Amino acid sequence: MSKCVAFIALLPRVCYTVHTMQSRHDKARLREKKNAYDGEQRPLRFGWRLFSARLGQRLAAFYLRGGLALLVLTTAGIFLAAAYFEPGLLGSVRGGYRADIILVLGGGATILLAGLTFAYLLPRAVTAAYEETALICFGLPHTGAVQREEATRAFLRLKGVYWWVMLVRYGTGVLFGFGAWAAARWLGGRFLGDWSGPVVWAFGIMLFWQSRFPVSLALSAAVHEHVSGVSALRRGQKLAGRARETAPLAGLITFCAVMLLTVGVMELSLLLSGENLLMRGSVTAFLLVLLYPPLRLLLAAFDTAVYAEACRGCPGVSRWHIGARGIRTKSETRKGKIDMNARDQIDASLKWKLDDIYATEELWEADYAAAQALVGAFPEHAGKLSLSADALYAALCDESRIALLIDHVYAYAHLHKDEDNGNAKYQGMTDRAIQLYVSAQAASSFLEPEILTIPEETLLGWAAAERFARFRFRIGDIDRRRAHTLSTEEERLLAMAEEPLSGADNIFTMLTDVDLDYGTVVDEKGEAVKLTHGTYNMFLVNPDRRVRRDAYETFYQAYRNMKNTLNATYSASVKGDVFRARAHRFDGSLEAALHGNGVPVPVYEQLIEAVHEMLPVLRKYLDIRKRVLGVDELEMYDLYVPITADGDADMPYEDAKALVKAALKPLGAEYAALLEEAYTKGWIDVYETPGKTSGAFCAETYGTHPYVLLNFQGKMDDAFTLGHELGHAMHSHYSAEAQPYETSNYRILAAEVASTVNETLMTHYLLANETDQTKRAYYITQFLESFRTTCFRQTMFAEFELKAHRMAESGEPLTVESLSAMYRALNELYYEGAHVDDNIAIEWMRIPHFYNAFYVYQYATGLCSAVKLADDILHGGAVERYINFLKSGGSDYPIEELKAAGVDLTKKESIIASLNVFAEYVNELDELLK
Repeated sequence: MSKCVAFIALLPRVCYTVHTMQSRHDKARLREKKNAYDGEQRPLRFGWRLFSARLGQRLAAFYLRGGLALLVLTTAGIFLAAAYFEPGLLGSVRGGYRADIILVLGGGATILLAGLTFAYLLPRAVTAAYEETALICFGLPHTGAVQREEATRAFLRLKGVYWWVMLVRYGTGVLFGFGAWAAARWLGGRFLGDWSGPVVWAFGIMLFWQSRFPVSLALSAAVHEHVSGVSALRRGQKLAGRARETAPLAGLITFCAVMLLTVGVMELSLLLSGENLLMRGSVTAFLLVLLYPPLRLLLAAFDTAVYAEACRGCPGVSRWHIGARGIRTKSETRKGKIDMNARDQIDASLKWKLDDIYATEELWEADYAAAQALVGAFPEHAGKLSLSADALYAALCDESRIALLIDHVYAYAHLHKDEDNGNAKYQGMTDRAIQLYVSAQAASSFLEPEILTIPEETLLGWAAAERFARFRFRIGDIDRRRAHTLSTEEERLLAMAEEPLSGADNIFTMLTDVDLDYGTVVDEKGEAVKLTHGTYNMFLVNPDRRVRRDAYETFYQAYRNMKNTLNATYSASVKGDVFRARAHRFDGSLEAALHGNGVPVPVYEQLIEAVHEMLPVLRKYLDIRKRVLGVDELEMYDLYVPITADGDADMPYEDAKALVKAALKPLGAEYAALLEEAYTKGWIDVYETPGKTSGAFCAETYGTHPYVLLNFQGKMDDAFTLGHELGHAMHSHYSAEAQPYETSNYRILAAEVASTVNETLMTHYLLANETDQTKRAYYITQFLESFRTTCFRQTMFAEFELKAHRMAESGEPLTVESLSAMYRALNELYYEGAHVDDNIAIEWMRIPHFYNAFYVYQYATGLCSAVKLADDILHGGAVERYINFLKSGGSDYPIEELKAAGVDLTKKESIIASLNVFAEYVNELDELLK
């Protein structure tokens, strides 16, 4: 299928702006609601949820992979015991030849299988529960290969620390046990008498159990916080102290469960075997082998729940960072998590209505079967498209029908899964929908190449017929690519080369997300914290300048240590882009990248020129930041720390709805009525619940209404998230109402415009109705920071990409020195007034978007377009033009749609008009903060 339809089918127009649970401006706030009862119940609920989510699947895997090994281990142990205690059972005498062979073989097998058990089975069982944590507790939509990849990484991290912490645990247990035994024996001879034995057992077990939490929590930290060795043990000990305060009931229940199980096994073995010690030991061993997997998973699940509670219950705990790089998103939690209700405790008016897509799952199955049948029959169109207009029309109709059905079945399944990512039923339905999409893509792969075999005059003549109206833009877009489409055999070879050509991105990901150790940073409390991508962003907004500096220098030292590898990786990526462009007969890499969206090269170049002209305004903003911070020299690690008092005020959901509606009133009565419909007709899923996907997004299903997912936590930032996602929703609604399915999907370049228009209008509204200077300064600073990072910074990235690719195209070598010198010069140009040091010169090494070349400029053009449109709406009466833009969907290229709305990105005046708004707010902030 076409790329457009493929995107629709795989991610039903999900606009993953991902306003994460982290603030949009990289701030995290602790919002812990103290409730003793819920505090006790929460880890129990989480633990049981983890245990039960995939118990059957995990047990099957455990028994199949490890059960046989454990049974062999047990059998070997029994034979060893028999060879020693009852040699007659083996047909030989004690010390005889056969008994010796059994002792040697059995002992070897025992050592080998014991090593297998403790090196693989135990950490694998624990990791299974941690995988469930990612899926259930934190809502990361990991499926298929992504989940397996994450599980493998977690297992490797865990395995690296497992031996160390277990050695400490069992060594400590043995020492405590001997100490307890000696003390109890000494006391028993004087005070306890016959009770000395039970006291030794009880006291020894108690002491050994006390070492469980520090060790198990150290393993949890190894998986989630990337710590190891002594650091993991220290982290586990610190968390264990918090766990005893926040989750004592979970510890008591697991202790009782283990004790009851142990006593039960011993009593059952005594009942079955009588006084025969060998038989009793054999029965006990086999029972423990059978019960060990569920017991291990139960303990792992509750250990994970206790870890979550220990992190939750402590102010200042590091955020957990879970990134899904496959779809280029990032989700980070705030510091702490508010208490959440179960989904069935949320009022129906605050949840989306997915039965608007399918009233019953039987209807879903019917559409799935219909799509499956159409996919199976679609290859019959191959070889016939050039025969007649009827043949082409029939193929295009079937393609659209398949895409629409897959759109619906995927949306229904995936949105249900988003409600609870641990729901195995909807995981399965989502996987089925994805498999159907992959099958459809394969079945229709011949379509576009075959269309291009039709002579241009003939093709456009057929497309002029009335019945082709809904396909006309698609056909024209395919024909536009004719000059850059090779022969079928050449295209096949290029497609085969795509995987190795794309390898640089995967290497960069593995290196920077898995293998690279970023070190540790001592925070403002004197605690050593592991440095990761997530904690680095958190450190950059830390008020303590020493902490910011240490994090900055430590972080970039890791990249400097790998500079040659990272240079080779990026160089390979750039050369791959150059190869693709030349292979498809483009003048350069930039033209090739922009061609798909129909964007003229001057749009890219005009953006850079316009931003250059307005750099003095950015210099003024940096001077304000320097003055307020009171520093002699503004360092690069001073660019993100807040310079105003925190104004992220409390904002209940009802107030947030009212704010959004009031701020968007300039868009007209029809828009306001649609907002009310969104609030009351099941468009929005508002509150966080266990297992729900984190962050925020909007998804459209053509023929129903858009769906908005929130995790509303009652702050001003959440109100902006609501306004942002409703911008996407209204864009999707207007587009679906005005366009046929084939042209309803708007492209990436236009996707963020409507959402950012809403945010900009909300900022204007708050400022128009706010007289308090502190709050005004806060609102303005938030807007300016968004502008700085989205427009100026992304344009600098875009300019770096352009220069790097032109160097490669002209045959210049891409070395660490040449790329770093160029990147340093760009920083000195854009951030004049700040100190540009050797660390920022190598920042290019860590930017993942550089491996998706010429993409980031769209962030800047989207923001500038939105600010210009919002200003026109408020002062130029551009509402009708803007609504028509929302209705245009994918009926034209984004550049043309925006031009009709009043933003001509081919002229730098449109960019400068939005930058003038930035300048006005800089001037006001300057006055407010004097």
